[in-house]
Amino acid sequence: MEKKVLCLIDHSLESSYALRFGCMLGKKGATVHAMHVIQTIPFVLRWGMGYARRHWEKEQIEKMEREIKRMVTSEPHCDAVKIKSVVKIGSVSGEILDQLKKESYDLVVAGVHYSQISQKPYLGRLHTDLIDQSPYPIAMVTSFKMPDKVLLYLDGTISSEKTKEFVKRFFEGTQISIVTDSHEVLEHFKDIGEAKIIDRDEVLDVLKQIVPNIDTFIVASGNVELLLYLSREIVPEIMGALILYR
Repeated sequence: MEKKVLCLIDHSLESSYALRFGCMLGKKGATVHAMHVIQTIPFVLRWGMGYARRHWEKEQIEKMEREIKRMVTSEPHCDAVKIKSVVKIGSVSGEILDQLKKESYDLVVAGVHYSQISQKPYLGRLHTDLIDQSPYPIAMVTSFKMPDKVLLYLDGTISSEKTKEFVKRFFEGTQISIVTDSHEVLEHFKDIGEAKIIDRDEVLDVLKQIVPNIDTFIVASGNVELLLYLSREIVPEIMGALILYR
């Protein structure tokens, strides 16, 4: 079954990591939508600009479409996938969330920028909006690493079968370690990786110890508050990608 991935593109290095990661996970037979939003001045200030505004917007869209094409052709990982550019004008979060209502995706991929003060990756407004409102799994990429060591954490609040299907679809053949605080889900995942139980009170401490030794961390939970909390705590520590599945 064909996979469809939405990669969010801006002009940053982390954005190119996201595109590379999305193409790599998609591999052969996937379609990757590379989306960029051109942020404009408030609508009230644009009122009445008429032809000049429309001409400017058309030029900006064509320019970004060429830039996406350049990024794709220079990235070997994108050779095996179909790329479609999606360029919008407006509010970044608003246009992206609107795109998620119009199209269905197997995964949404976004780069995570680094703080100039701490020199560590941090969650921006867009990431928190996606965690809160995206109906699809989200991958937040801090640097590009092949997913050779994958950690999966489950809290037992969502379907084990759907989670397993997602993991197999994108990470089949990959070394996967599994931790959970739910005895009920442990048996479902013994066939895809080494699994162990941890105490609920020790989840964050255990995960923080493991995260520096992996390159991809998947959190499967239906608890949005937990996803937000873990993301804020884990993103500054991870070098690779954090994937939220709910």
